Amino acid sequence: MGSCEAEDDVTKTNCVELTSDLVPGFLDSIDTILCDCEGVIWKGSSSKHPVPGAIETLEKLRKTGKKIFFLTNTNTKSRKDILEELIRMGFQADESEEIGRASCRERV
Repeated sequence: MGSCEAEDDVTKTNCVELTSDLVPGFLDSIDTILCDCEGVIWKGSSSKHPVPGAIETLEKLRKTGKKIFFLTNTNTKSRKDILEELIRMGFQADESEEIGRASCRERV
């Protein structure tokens, strides 16, 4: 098992390489997944398409009971627009799972 230590005082932490035998315990320790959208689960600007494996990975995480939230910093699209894009690309999503500038403004 590899480990590492940050070299500067600001980020001085110990970390452990996440090997395949540690993944189940790591995933069990998480109940919520925050997914950035642009460049993480989808690529492209005018013609968006899912990153390979993103849809299947999120489906597997949902099946284990994880809550999924989609984050975006776009200020040109409504929550409904983002939701429609996610669904069009094949992601399972509902409006309560989208967190963006528009939804943050609604909550303030």
